[in-house]
Amino acid sequence: MTGLVIIVVALTAVWWSLRNTTLNRRLSTESADPKTNAAMILYWRPGCVACMSLRANLRLRGITADERNIWDDPDHAAVVRSHADGNETVPTVVVGEVGLVNPSIKEVRAALEAA
Repeated sequence: MTGLVIIVVALTAVWWSLRNTTLNRRLSTESADPKTNAAMILYWRPGCVACMSLRANLRLRGITADERNIWDDPDHAAVVRSHADGNETVPTVVVGEVGLVNPSIKEVRAALEAA
């Protein structure tokens, strides 16, 4: 029974991420956090629950980012690998020269404030 619940939750997360991919591409433009005026890039991929959580937290706080799907462009994946010791770990957030791998919302806000 527990295995079935895990499968349902995982499939729901993948469905939700794929469902929003088109909308996210339309909304994704290079932008800056109006509070700090620092450009921020958020690297993500469909089906990533941690990505969905961070993106939702950022939106709830009114923090905007240039969102880039690492599966759409090999260059995006290369940037993530350069910050994540050769791995494609997402979410990865880049603020200026600072790369944050799987950051908390507190770490993102601190990087924005420091920029």
